[in-house]
Amino acid sequence: MLTEYPQIDLIGKEFEQYGILWHVCGDFMHSLPQWMDGPFNLIHADEVVSNVDKWFRSAAKCTKLTIGESKIVAEDLKKRIEKFQVNKMLLLMYNLSILRRRYMQRELKKGELELMLH
Repeated sequence: MLTEYPQIDLIGKEFEQYGILWHVCGDFMHSLPQWMDGPFNLIHADEVVSNVDKWFRSAAKCTKLTIGESKIVAEDLKKRIEKFQVNKMLLLMYNLSILRRRYMQRELKKGELELMLH
């Protein structure tokens, strides 16, 4: 117990979800333009995937634990993150193609990979 008043502690726990919603909304809306309009080669796919997954779970939780206008914001945020999931998959595929290309280049340099051209 943080105070002599248990009700204050309960209020703090209730407000915690609103703080989470505030931060997730801010972080996602700040990152989205960079991911959608910024240089593709500067996007770190692993970081995007991790953040989007974490933010989606937090937004889903907030839709259940908030009320009123905040619940509407949480539901909208969840939909926006859900819509972005398609882009997340494209980033992963792009990242895999870069890794494959690097692997092929490394193996070619080692001389251990033979290419058969017909």
